[in-house]
Amino acid sequence: MTRCFSFFLHEEFKEVRSPLLRWIVRERREQGGCKKYQMMLVLILVVGSFSFSQQSDLIILQNADEFAGKRLENGEDIRELTGNVNFRQGDARVWCDKAIQFINRNEVELIGNVKIVRDTVTLTSKRGRYFGNLHKADGEGNVKLVTPHVTLFADIGTYYLNEKRAFFQRNVKVIDSSTVIYCEQLTYFEKQRKSEAILNVRIVNPNDNVTMFGNYLIHSDSTRYSKMTENPRMIQIDTTDKGEIDTLAVKSMVMEAFDDSTKKMIIKDSVVIVRGGLAARSGLVKYFRLNETIELYSNPIVWYEENQVTGDTIFLSLEKNRLKTASIRTRA
Repeated sequence: MTRCFSFFLHEEFKEVRSPLLRWIVRERREQGGCKKYQMMLVLILVVGSFSFSQQSDLIILQNADEFAGKRLENGEDIRELTGNVNFRQGDARVWCDKAIQFINRNEVELIGNVKIVRDTVTLTSKRGRYFGNLHKADGEGNVKLVTPHVTLFADIGTYYLNEKRAFFQRNVKVIDSSTVIYCEQLTYFEKQRKSEAILNVRIVNPNDNVTMFGNYLIHSDSTRYSKMTENPRMIQIDTTDKGEIDTLAVKSMVMEAFDDSTKKMIIKDSVVIVRGGLAARSGLVKYFRLNETIELYSNPIVWYEENQVTGDTIFLSLEKNRLKTASIRTRA
C-alpha cells in the first residue's frame, strides 16, 4: 500500500483535534487511498495560510478614547477615533491624536502627533496616512525619519516599510555620521545606506569646511563617498594666520569626494580652480585635503600672481593656504 501523510497514522496523532483533519485520516484508513485526501489537505493548508496572511496585513485598532462608526454615502465603512489612538499592523505600531480608519481600504488617516515605529525606524509628523495593503506611511508637516544611521527632515515624506526606502520632498535635510545634505527631493535606501538627491543640492562636511553644490547627488554614508553632477561647484573656507578668510572655489562637470582616510576629491571635465592669487584650469584634478596637494592632468594651466605654467601634469603643494611648490612634468 502506498504511504502518504503517514504521520497521521502514527499513534501520537490519534487525538487529532480538527474535525476535518480527523475525517481525512478516517477516510484514508477505511478506503486505503490518499491522493484525493492529499489534495484536500494541501487546499486546507493553503487556504489557512492565506487567511493568516490576510489577518497579518489588517490594521488593528489597539486603543482610542472615543470611537464612532459610520457608513459613507458610497457605502464605505469608516471609524472616527479620538484620543490616544493606537494601531498595529504586524510589527508596525502607529500612534496619533485623531484618526479616520477606512475599513474596506485598510487605510488610516492620521491627525496630530503622528508616530509610526517599526523595528529601529521611527517616523513622526503633524499629519499622515498609513496604507496597510501597501505597507507605506505618508507624513506631512515637520516630517522626521530616524534610522540607526541617518536622520531625515522634510515638509513631506513617504516611508515604504517593507522596502526600507524613504522619499522626502521640500526643504529636505539629512544628517549622517559625517555630512549634512540639503535639497528639494531625496530618496534614501536604508539597506544600502545610500541617498539620491536632486534640485538645489548642497552637501556640507563640517569637519573640513567643504561644501559641494549641484543638482544631482549620490551619497553613501557607509563608504563616505559622494558624487555630484549637473553643474557641480565646491567651496572650502579657511582662515589665514592673519585672521583673513581664504576661499578655495572649484567648478567642473563631475565631482567625487572620498571622506575616508584619503580625504581626496576627484574633479573631472572643464575644471576651474581659484584660490587667492592662484588659478588653474585642466581636464582632471585630484585634490588631497589632508596634505593640501593638488594634481592637475589633461592640458593643465596654472596662473600664480604674474606667472603662468603649463605642462602634461602639474603638482601643486600648498601651505597655510599659499602655494609652496609647483612641479611640472612634460613628455620627453
